[in-house]
Amino acid sequence: MKKLLYILASCWVYMPNAQMVQSPLVALPFLEAYSRNSPSTLAFCVNPAALAAGKGLSASIYGERRFMLPELGSYKAALALGVGQGRFGFTAGRAGDLRYRETAAGLAYARTLGKTDLGLSFDYVHTGALGYEALPAVAAGLGAIFHIKETFRAGLQVANLGPSPAVELPLTMAFGLGYDASERLFAGCEVRKARDSPVDIRLACRYRFHQQAGASLGISTATASFLFGTAVWLPLCRLDVMAALHPRLGISPALMISFQNQRP
Repeated sequence: MKKLLYILASCWVYMPNAQMVQSPLVALPFLEAYSRNSPSTLAFCVNPAALAAGKGLSASIYGERRFMLPELGSYKAALALGVGQGRFGFTAGRAGDLRYRETAAGLAYARTLGKTDLGLSFDYVHTGALGYEALPAVAAGLGAIFHIKETFRAGLQVANLGPSPAVELPLTMAFGLGYDASERLFAGCEVRKARDSPVDIRLACRYRFHQQAGASLGISTATASFLFGTAVWLPLCRLDVMAALHPRLGISPALMISFQNQRP
């Protein structure tokens, strides 16, 4: 019980008003939004413009357990498909337990205009606690990714725009960079700032040391966590096993499964 109270207090200090279902702790696959080499479908949750980089039908399922506590489990799924000159994306997520829970659903659209990818998203977040009235929140987001060079991309995002009926989500702004040194090596970083929260700097590096296997390392300054993971490319899907390590609160394991149909 003491550990849980300390974790909740830490979350209040580090990320006031942050939603667990919207802010995964293990951010390694999400920074692939700034990579040209087959980013995961969930990458458009970081920047909706990343949706334009995919082809055909794709889907991802993600789950994490913060600090190994069932009360802080978080799950998210995404589906993307091409329609005309653009792509649509759908997300759904859930976090917490019966005492405190968050559920979310989202819709996004993106398309490429020259050397710029533009994206728009809409999110609905429902927060409830045992014994209290549930509170809904609605917000919109905008994103852009610029193809500076074939191997270098930069992106901007503004999230949680607009008034909400009950709970106003914190306005969030982010700037990200991605560099594909080769087909095997990618390095990305993102600076993210939410209202009333400290600046979060995320760094990630992914190296595909084999045609069917790779490894990733990263850090997140807002939660003082070290990130690491490994990925395996199978005939029908990609499997990522990851974790975040906090020096005092311990490990937060995560798992992601991605499916990709490359046909447009």
